[in-house]
Amino acid sequence: MKLFGLGKAGGPGAGRLAGGQGDEDSLQLGAPARELPNAFVLESPVPVWTRTFAITSWPRGAGALWESLLASQVAFRVRFLAAPSGFKWGRGMETRLRRLMANVESVRESDRAAAARPEEVLAIQAIRRIRDALLYRGLRPVDIWCLITVESDSPANLAADCAAVTAALASRGIEAEPLTFDQSPAWAATLPTGDPQLRGIHGLKPRTGIVTAAARAVPADTGMGGDGCGVYVGHDAEGRRPVMLDFRRESDELNSNALVFGASGEGKSTWLKAVAVTGMLLDGWRVIVLDVDGEYRGVCEAAGGTWVDLSGVTGRYPDPCRFADPSGDPEEDAARFDRLLAGIDDVMSVMLGIEGPELELERAVVEQEAAALLASSGVTRDDPATWSNDRLPRDFTLRAVFDRIERRGAAGDTWARAAAQRLWRYFKGSLAGLFERPLPMDRMPGRLVVLYLGNPRASSAEEAAIGVKYQLAVRAVWEWLRQNKARGEWTAVVVDEAQRAMQHPVLAANVVDVATTIRKWRGSLFLATNAPADLWGSGWGERLWGNSLYKVIFALERDQVDALARRVNLPPGVAQAIASQTGMKRAVIRDGGRGWIQVRLSLPDEELELYRTRRVHPGVPTEELARAEGDARGLRAGG
Repeated sequence: MKLFGLGKAGGPGAGRLAGGQGDEDSLQLGAPARELPNAFVLESPVPVWTRTFAITSWPRGAGALWESLLASQVAFRVRFLAAPSGFKWGRGMETRLRRLMANVESVRESDRAAAARPEEVLAIQAIRRIRDALLYRGLRPVDIWCLITVESDSPANLAADCAAVTAALASRGIEAEPLTFDQSPAWAATLPTGDPQLRGIHGLKPRTGIVTAAARAVPADTGMGGDGCGVYVGHDAEGRRPVMLDFRRESDELNSNALVFGASGEGKSTWLKAVAVTGMLLDGWRVIVLDVDGEYRGVCEAAGGTWVDLSGVTGRYPDPCRFADPSGDPEEDAARFDRLLAGIDDVMSVMLGIEGPELELERAVVEQEAAALLASSGVTRDDPATWSNDRLPRDFTLRAVFDRIERRGAAGDTWARAAAQRLWRYFKGSLAGLFERPLPMDRMPGRLVVLYLGNPRASSAEEAAIGVKYQLAVRAVWEWLRQNKARGEWTAVVVDEAQRAMQHPVLAANVVDVATTIRKWRGSLFLATNAPADLWGSGWGERLWGNSLYKVIFALERDQVDALARRVNLPPGVAQAIASQTGMKRAVIRDGGRGWIQVRLSLPDEELELYRTRRVHPGVPTEELARAEGDARGLRAGG
């Protein structure tokens, strides 16, 4: 739906019809144009200055919402777009509703004279109305987008016109925000021939309403639900305003990663679980957690995720001897055979435990024997039609590759004999139990997967085994990132207790690689530690800090604050805030170039209880994992 307003004679925008249907000299679509952060300018003989707003909040009721705007001396046009919504009432919306209610209640309890923020009260009412309409009245939800473009003939008149528009809308309870750095596609979208899919406009989220309201072209009758753009990270500690961060936002300089620093007990892990796990899931992301303590099992099971125990006490391992599912991306799919060989080679390279020319020669033996085992069943690099797990030999396992290497060495091949001697311990010696229970990880088993890695501070006897497990886990993470990107999905990778996780060279090197390249895989890394100074001591700190758009800092010990301030630019007020937050469960957050803000999570008691730090011991696998193990056993048995 389009709505056009005509500027009145003598006022700003006089003599032009919004949409370019007035005087030919006043708007030429073929004229040169330039985009500013908050305006789009057509360089016609008479320049046209435009600014486009997105409606972010609607009142309830279908009154004459546009009367004030139509009566103003402004040239404008409005674009409504409605589409069937994927909105469903479930755990995600229950969580949003409980969070809002908890914050409203916390305001009332902390100050009996204070009033809860009106927008939060309205949001609670809107979500309840939508819930009732869906569950009890059988109505259908729709997603609504609304853009308003204001046009004028000069920067000064544009500013005055925009002020008049926002004031007129505000008088009816409608909130509008100008789009930043998206003015050109937004201007085009409001034209009569504008793109109905609103492509090119980043961070524009729909509002969800009920079909009866949308049918009147006023999507506010039953109320609007939904968050602002991004993921909830806490409430402004001073203004009690919810703070949202958009992790899908792309920066020209930084990956949308988040570094999270905080002393033990200050809220760091709770924030990570509430934001990096629950928040990202609610925002439609897939989430992978590398868990060295086992403390994420509770939140994993509550979210219906898959918890995989890869610690040294089990024989489970992500099976590298399987093809990744085709993704539909021709370039990625063309490399599936080579990625299979590389996965086997990466794991056995860790087992070999050497460097230099000898390693390269022994790695060549590994790949040659893996390729020969595949060829014995007709699976070859030259024929992509054979790249199917159904075509793999029934005994295509790491152990089967080792057996071929051992036989080749016994036949006199020097490098094969050397490789077999180094690998013997993993397949016939004390570490043979590592590979008893293969898990088919060729596809990410669900929207949330927690890989429990166990303590990296192991004895020397276990160090080699842990390195192999870590390599297998990281290989699965890389494969899932690749697959999710090809399917158009976003992935968050979470690493808690980094002060210990980053001590292992295999895990540390791969985590840093993820941090520096994850943007191209449509992802974000969340890394948390209680000892940020140790990151710089190990040589990783500068790369992690430089590749993270968001910094989240809870209270730290004074020596950690001082060490951090020596290595990065912390404004004096920020350093003081960090040191004075002790016991307050608050964090200062830096969002790229937008400065620092202090926040505190406001969550329902039952959700906070779920996030309490717990060290769990290995136990019965989740239902999804049990099914995966059953599938693997069936494949090995030829089922």
